[in-house]
Amino acid sequence: EDGDGMAALHRAILLLGFADLSMEQGLWPELHGKRLDEVLLEASEEAKAAKVRSRALEGQLLFARSRLLFEKPSAGAADMDAAVSSRQEATELLRDAAVEALGWKASKVEAQLAKAKAEDGHEAPLSAEQLLAAVQRCGARAADAEHVLELFEA
Repeated sequence: EDGDGMAALHRAILLLGFADLSMEQGLWPELHGKRLDEVLLEASEEAKAAKVRSRALEGQLLFARSRLLFEKPSAGAADMDAAVSSRQEATELLRDAAVEALGWKASKVEAQLAKAKAEDGHEAPLSAEQLLAAVQRCGARAADAEHVLELFEA
């Protein structure tokens, strides 16, 4: 191991590519005697334990596992349960990753949004465009728009 866990993260990234190619080709390969969904789960656990943690990568690994299990030709009830569980955890991790990428405190955003709603006289929920405009008035960078929209869709 490399001390900071980067080797595990690099393996996880390569595994994502391999899993994507396998799914595109309709293959269900085994790696070192383990099913691909098991290897993806192990990789997500390794990524979680790494000193340099990437919730986005963890979420992508679990999302790939979920997709793989949903597409499994002989999927049973246990596979479907594991697929749903992986999908739910992936969604939470990807949402957390979007929040981390923004680097804002939730309390500041909530206060600014409340202020924007009060100024604009909106009682209805903000649309995506209104939300983007409000956070840009708070000093959001243009690069933050993607993460804001991810959170809006969540």
